[in-house]
Amino acid sequence: MGFRIEGKAVRDETSLPTVTLSGTQFYADISKHEFREVSNPANRITMGEIKEEFGFSHFLFDRLTKNLYIGDPKGNLPDHVDIILVPPIKDIDPVGLARRYGYTDEHFTSAQKKEELVLTSFSRLTENQDQHLEAMEHKSGLKIR
Repeated sequence: MGFRIEGKAVRDETSLPTVTLSGTQFYADISKHEFREVSNPANRITMGEIKEEFGFSHFLFDRLTKNLYIGDPKGNLPDHVDIILVPPIKDIDPVGLARRYGYTDEHFTSAQKKEELVLTSFSRLTENQDQHLEAMEHKSGLKIR
């Protein structure tokens, strides 16, 4: 679905995949290399800000601004900041990735089902939360949302 500009098919927003970042829906648009908030398209997160360390792609998400956390990433993170783990682009926007490299739209989607992705986020624990957490969550001070 979409229209062509200079030989490339362009998708309208309703055909873009959506991802949920800490409860907020974003379009994943590989052609613009960004996540764009569904309810506020002016709110954009560039995919260029995604870091990769130890084999995991991730970024810090501020639930108050619904965008990248701009504070000190090495200090104590505020309670409203989550660590978002990002899967490979082929899992987020397989059609966009295929078009970027000139493949057919189905190139990366043959074995995938179309469903909304909820990206894994971690946030700091507060003292009042349930004390019966798994040992790994307790030791790390992080909670899977």
